[in-house]
Amino acid sequence: MNTESKSLIVAESSRFVTQASNAIVLRLSARVREIEALARTLSSTVAALPRTDELLRRLVPSLIGFQGDRAIAGGGIWPEPYAFDPQRERYSLFWDRADRGELTFVDSYNQSSGGYHGEPWYVVARHLQPDQCCWSASYMDSHSYRPMVTCTAPLWDNEQFLGAVTIDLRLDQLNATIASWQQTTGGYIFTVDRSNRFITFPEPARVTRHGHDASGRQTSELIQALELGEAEPAFLPIATALEAVNQKLIAAAASEEIEAIATAIEKTVPLLTRPKPN
Repeated sequence: MNTESKSLIVAESSRFVTQASNAIVLRLSARVREIEALARTLSSTVAALPRTDELLRRLVPSLIGFQGDRAIAGGGIWPEPYAFDPQRERYSLFWDRADRGELTFVDSYNQSSGGYHGEPWYVVARHLQPDQCCWSASYMDSHSYRPMVTCTAPLWDNEQFLGAVTIDLRLDQLNATIASWQQTTGGYIFTVDRSNRFITFPEPARVTRHGHDASGRQTSELIQALELGEAEPAFLPIATALEAVNQKLIAAAASEEIEAIATAIEKTVPLLTRPKPN
C-alpha cells in the first residue's frame, strides 16, 4: 500500500470517528436536557400547587416516574425549614426506585439524625435562577451501591426561595447505553464529570475504588481520570489533556465573573471607573 492510499484511509477513518463521536455527544446532550427539563417541570409544578401532603404524595412520584424510565433512580422535593409546614423543619418528599421498578417513599432524610439542608446539592440551589439546574459530581449511592449523578433545580415562589428538587440518574444503565454506541466506532468511550471523575468507563472495575466506612459497611467510589493516569501510564496523556481543558474553563469562568462584578460595581458607583485597556 502506497503512502497516498494510507493517508486516504487514515483521513477517512478520522472523519468517521469524528462523525460518530459528534453523534454520541448529541445523544448525551439530549439526555442531559431531558433530565434537566424534568427537574424544572417538577419545580414549577410544585411551586404552583397547594402545599398539602396528600396532593404532593400523589403527584410528585407520577412526575419522577417519567413513564417508567429505569435510568431515573429517584427524586424528590426538599423544602426550606418550615416552608411547607410551620411545625416541621424537615419536610422532604423523596422516592427511590426499587430493583423491580416501583418508586418507594423514603423518610430517612427527615429523621433527627439526618437532615439535608447542608448537603452540597441543596446548598447550590440557593444560587440558581428558576430556569437553571446544577449537576453533582458522580458518586456511589450508599444505599444501592450504584453510580449516580444528581440534577438539582431550585424551588422558587416568585422571589421566595422554598427549597430544591432533585432527579437522580443511574450511571450503570448509561454505561450499558454507551457500550452499545461504542460498537459504532470500534474504539472505546468514557465520560467524566466536571471534576474529571469518571461517570462511565468500558471496564468499570478499573475506575472504581472500594473501601469501608466507620460502621464497616462496604463503600465504593469512582476515581478521577488523573488517578487512572498515575496507575496506568498509557492513560496519562489523556488525563493530562482533560486537566488542561478544565483549567481553561475555570480561567474563562473566573474572568467572566470578575468582569460581571466590576460592571455591577460601576453601575452602583458611577464615579468609580476602570482604566481603559490599551
